[in-house]
Amino acid sequence: MKELEFYIPKLEELWFYQKMMQDPDTMSYNAGWDVTYKGYHKDTGVIDFPREEWEDWYNDWIGQEPERFFAYIKRCSDGEWIGNINFHHNRKEDWWDMGIVIYAPYRGKGYSNIALKMLMEHAFKDCGVTVLHNDFEPTRVAARKAHLKAGFKEIGVENGICFLQITRDEYLSEYIDIFSRDGSIIKESVPKHTPRLPGEYIQHVLVIMKTADSPAPGKGEGQYVVQQRSLKAKYYAGKWDMTGGGVKSGESPKEAACREVEEELSITVPPENMELAFEYIKEWDDGTGLLASIFMCRVEVPEDGFKFNTYEVNDVKVMPFNEFLEHVKDHNDEEFCKGLEDIEKRL
Repeated sequence: MKELEFYIPKLEELWFYQKMMQDPDTMSYNAGWDVTYKGYHKDTGVIDFPREEWEDWYNDWIGQEPERFFAYIKRCSDGEWIGNINFHHNRKEDWWDMGIVIYAPYRGKGYSNIALKMLMEHAFKDCGVTVLHNDFEPTRVAARKAHLKAGFKEIGVENGICFLQITRDEYLSEYIDIFSRDGSIIKESVPKHTPRLPGEYIQHVLVIMKTADSPAPGKGEGQYVVQQRSLKAKYYAGKWDMTGGGVKSGESPKEAACREVEEELSITVPPENMELAFEYIKEWDDGTGLLASIFMCRVEVPEDGFKFNTYEVNDVKVMPFNEFLEHVKDHNDEEFCKGLEDIEKRL
């Protein structure tokens, strides 16, 4: 289950936005500015948002993508609104200024980083935004850390304000961390396609999915969800293979495993159901390598068929374990295949 999602409020639901802007604890970051903004209270940072202003504001902000976007951040476990997030086009600079505010009672739980990643996906993939930009005081340490962890880059500091941004190209190229063979981080948040030096490793995940209706371990051959790689893939084009991909900077292997299954096959696997089966190191001739985490889980086969990412996946089907194993043997070594045989016995 997703932890957060965006919710577009109805006009009458702007009471929560009003509540946030009038809460001194939530708005304390906004205090102390010498501005003449209507309704702004310098001592507390709160901003008045009277009911008679709601409709005009709503018409300016809601349904205006890609020029403007505004949403509440909703916690999926209980439906609570925990903050708001937005962007709008700055025509002078030709970037999209963004903002995020987490309601004070929900701070310190890692929600900002999750919401920022969601915003980037929506802005860059759905709305065609080219650059997201934000700026604030360097003293807002938690905000700066959340932005950098999400992939933003600090492009400068001027007059006591730090400027951060991320471009669409940067987002789509992704950022990763570089590790030593023992799993220690060597470099943080580098572009995915940066050439690696000997002794540098990247993290990768693979997910082995057995159907929920397969026999219990030892009671019969399991059935597995297997995807065919894109016919245009750089490596192993058209091969039947496992779902997987690289681990992004700041992301855990388990988070990456859940994300890859969702992105490639539109299958949601709760983190608690994603079990680490084994780890495997693949080394290349140039001295670099791959630290692979192989996860296993059981999944329901969608009644209406698999909805897969056609950019990365050519086809998806369910096949018995031994057929699946024969496909995998084609491009994996004996050690790896023994790990898959162990999964068949356990999952």
